[in-house]
Amino acid sequence: MSTPLRAGLSVAESVLGAGLLLMPPVAAGLAGRGAPAAWALQLGIGAAFCLALGLLAQARTGAGSLPDVVGRVLGGRAGDAVTALYLAGFTVGQAAVAQTAARLAAAGLGAEPDHALWYALLLPALAAGAAARGLPPSQGWRRVRLAATWAVALCLCARPAALAAAGMLPSGGARHWWAAAFLLLFAGVGWERVARVAPELTGRRRTAAAVLVAAAAVTAAYLLPVLWLRGAAAPGTADAPTAAGRAAALAAAALLAVYCATNVAAAGTFLTQLARRVRPAPEKRDPGPDRPGTRPARPPHRATGAAASWAAPAVVAAATTAVLAASVPLGWGVPGLLAGPAVATCAAYLLGAAAAVRAGPALGRLLAVPALAALATCGVAVTVAR
Repeated sequence: MSTPLRAGLSVAESVLGAGLLLMPPVAAGLAGRGAPAAWALQLGIGAAFCLALGLLAQARTGAGSLPDVVGRVLGGRAGDAVTALYLAGFTVGQAAVAQTAARLAAAGLGAEPDHALWYALLLPALAAGAAARGLPPSQGWRRVRLAATWAVALCLCARPAALAAAGMLPSGGARHWWAAAFLLLFAGVGWERVARVAPELTGRRRTAAAVLVAAAAVTAAYLLPVLWLRGAAAPGTADAPTAAGRAAALAAAALLAVYCATNVAAAGTFLTQLARRVRPAPEKRDPGPDRPGTRPARPPHRATGAAASWAAPAVVAAATTAVLAASVPLGWGVPGLLAGPAVATCAAYLLGAAAAVRAGPALGRLLAVPALAALATCGVAVTVAR
């Protein structure tokens, strides 16, 4: 494969994930038949932001994560703010993933989804244990998981009776179009991957080609589930799910549990990075040659490393469990929980777009300005609608 094709597919793989199972029904429930337009807006924002950030990394900052790029342009505190936003978004986002998994598992087993929400409290703890054991899979396994997720999403959206049984198709109507467009930011996390791959490309045309490949792949992956759900949601959602629908719901719940584990591990990494910034490790001093009669320094105990690998995922899982426990009595559904990661993503991308405006090349600034405007407009429109 050519380098732009490989880079573009790498970005697309970062964008696609659990959102394939969560966002088509959520957007359809909030925006009704206007959901494709909400998707078009968010995909346009993501592609523009992706190209602006890629050009910035290629021309100015070099390869790195979004916190790295923002920190090199706007200062270290801005980079730490992006990391903190990622941590908050991932932590609250896993509550939405766990609640969706519990609802789909209940629908697959023929149980009442609202009665199964308390079982979702077990998922963050299991995810933390899996993350501490080093569950994050290899690249090949991630691709297999992504293909399975897309296939299951197609099955659920083509026959949405299981989604309706899980309570995943709330009746919102087109009046909540802006809310749907804003929550779809949850499905857009990953465009910033371009900052790691763009510096390897030579020239703006190759970077633009990679972004075009990524945008086409993401659009194609979401297009079929969204359009199938749009055509099938109106007539038979009140029917009982078939055996195939229940099997797809159980498969989706299992896939979401695996995503929850990998995302808890990622959030633990963000927490560790922030902790190191707040309390940097003390400088190691050279003890010099061993003196006669003294014992050599002992290497750190293996249990210390094990405890460190458990600590950050455990903290994230505890915070996610607290959000889940609050969501049940307060009646926060999946759309309400998704507002947290949507706000965090919007703020992080605003900082990234601001960095592109400040230090990016002319084309990057030209693309970053409408991305800034669209992100701000979505946030203001949702706030006013509330």
